Amino acid sequence: EIILVTGVQTCALPISDISQARGMGGKAEAASIYAVLDELLELTAAKDASLLEAGLRRHASIIRTCRGAVGETVLHLCFLFGSPVHKVLATHLVKVFGVELIDAEYSGPEYHGEVAMHIALVNKDVEAVRFLVEAGADVVRPRADGLFFKKEEVYFGEYPLSFAACLNLFELVELFAAHGANANAQDSQGNTALHMLVVGRSRARQAPPASGARDMPSPWP
Repeated sequence: EIILVTGVQTCALPISDISQARGMGGKAEAASIYAVLDELLELTAAKDASLLEAGLRRHASIIRTCRGAVGETVLHLCFLFGSPVHKVLATHLVKVFGVELIDAEYSGPEYHGEVAMHIALVNKDVEAVRFLVEAGADVVRPRADGLFFKKEEVYFGEYPLSFAACLNLFELVELFAAHGANANAQDSQGNTALHMLVVGRSRARQAPPASGARDMPSPWP
């Protein structure tokens, strides 16, 4: 699975699950979404905006309605894999499909409620979060409350504001508050963002030092 430098698992689809779904074929819907993602990544890598836009229009129905093996969208997969080409594709998906795709939730029980914002937060990608907010992402209602998030090591409080507090991303706490996030909102365990701030500080004290990340040019506008 994808692992953060802090040793906490990401709140997203494990790579092994995607590989398994592809290898077995899975449902036609899941096969379609992975095939479309592969094609769009090739078009993105070709750096021809007109071809990419044509591809997005051609596959608009699949992008809007189809889900992968555990209920993920194409945009979720872009944020999950997070390579430079995935991030560039994500910017085009957001531009074309807007909040309809930005606020689309994982539909399966394991990752229920997770949106692209949650993945960006766990990856501590501040620029990606700002990009989503500027594009109109809902920072108030999304709740990552699937079975995966009941595990102690990946419990972040469900709401984007609580995720930011738990991960010590204080500039994003301020950003979400400025966009209407409620600091007193309680998750399914009765915890608020303040409770998750305490949890996050406790985890930070116990975590090993993070290794330095490689500097990469930002793909976000």
